[in-house]
Amino acid sequence: EMCFAWFLYHRSKRRSQQAAAVFQSRLGVCEGYANLFKAMCTVAGVESRKIGGWARGARKDAHAWSTVRLEGTWYLVDVTWASGHVTDSGRFVHCLSMEYWCAKPEELIRTHFPSAKKWQLLPNPISRAEWER
Repeated sequence: EMCFAWFLYHRSKRRSQQAAAVFQSRLGVCEGYANLFKAMCTVAGVESRKIGGWARGARKDAHAWSTVRLEGTWYLVDVTWASGHVTDSGRFVHCLSMEYWCAKPEELIRTHFPSAKKWQLLPNPISRAEWER
């Protein structure tokens, strides 16, 4: 699974991760998903931000996800992880997971660590060293 994920990541990195390119090609990595989500929010008149940081999976990798402001409150959204998963045989399965839509900060911090502390959206943010434990 890791080799397949590495291959897809590097194959997609050669492609543009800009919103229009991802929309047209229907191919992207987390950065492209987050860029497209932000562009869609902008068109809809919804305030959003792309968040950079790290995600915990089989390893700790650089990752991008989003935050969206609805009725004055910021929520965390990871459209990449919400879109599906890769099977042990390396096949991507499209499967909407609502767990990553407006995720609770205290739950998402288990797997996502933003480079900007404020996007933890926690009353008492943690350090990266604490997250890595």
